[in-house]
Amino acid sequence: MMRNSSAPNGYSNLVLFFLHISFLCMHPSESVIEDDERCLRGIKESLQDPQGKLDWWTNPNCSADYTCSFAGVRWWDETERRVLGLNLSGFELSGTLPDSLKYCGSLVDLDLSNNQLFGSITDICSWLPYLVYIDLSNNLFSGSIPPQIVNCNYLNGLMLANNRLSGNIPDQISSMGSIPVMTNVFGTEAYEGNNGLCGLPLEECGGEEFCHKYCCWCFWCGYGVVLWIWVVVAVLRGIWYGEVRRAWCW
Repeated sequence: MMRNSSAPNGYSNLVLFFLHISFLCMHPSESVIEDDERCLRGIKESLQDPQGKLDWWTNPNCSADYTCSFAGVRWWDETERRVLGLNLSGFELSGTLPDSLKYCGSLVDLDLSNNQLFGSITDICSWLPYLVYIDLSNNLFSGSIPPQIVNCNYLNGLMLANNRLSGNIPDQISSMGSIPVMTNVFGTEAYEGNNGLCGLPLEECGGEEFCHKYCCWCFWCGYGVVLWIWVVVAVLRGIWYGEVRRAWCW
C-alpha cells in the first residue's frame, strides 16, 4: 500500500502555522496592536453599515489592557487585543474590500459572506498570509479570482459562491489545503452561482457546455441571416419579374 506522502508535509505546515500564530499573539509589540486597531477602524470607516453593528468598534472606553466586545471580532483571548477572526456575515455591509484589512496581520478566519460587497477581489493573501478560511460568498464581487490567492499557504477553505466572478479558476487552487485535520472546501459548491467562471472543478473553459451554448447561438444566428437574405432575394426577384412582365405586355 502506498503511503500518502503529502500527509507529513501537511502536518509540518500545521505545526509551523500554530508556531507562527502563537508567537505573534503571545509576543505582540505596540506597533502590531496599533495595526490591528487601524485595521478595524479602517473597515468601519470604509463600509456602509445600515445596521450599525460596527458602531462599537470605536468605543472610547476600550483601554490598552481591556478587550472590548466588538461585533464579529474574534480575539486571541480575553485580554489580548490580537485579531484572529472576522465574522461579519449578514451584517448588510456594502462597499469594496477595505484596504485596511492588510493591517490585521494575524488574521486566520475571514468571513464577509451575505453582504453587499462589490468590486474585484484584491490580493488578500499578500496582506494576510496566515489565513486558513476565506468566505466571500453571496456578495456582488466581479472580475477574476486572483491567482495570488495560492500564496495563502495555510488556506484550507475557500467560498466564493453566488457572486459575479468570471474567467479561469486558477489551476493551483485545486492542490491547496495544507492543514489535513480540517475539512478542505474547494469543490464546486465554492464557486457555484458565478455564471462566468470556468475551469476545474467546474466545466472546463471552452469545453462541451461552452461549445454547445455558443455553437447553437452561432447556428441560429447564421440561420436567421440566411433566411433574411433569401427573403430579400425573393422580393427583389419578384420585383424584377414583375417589371419584365409589364415590359413584355406593353
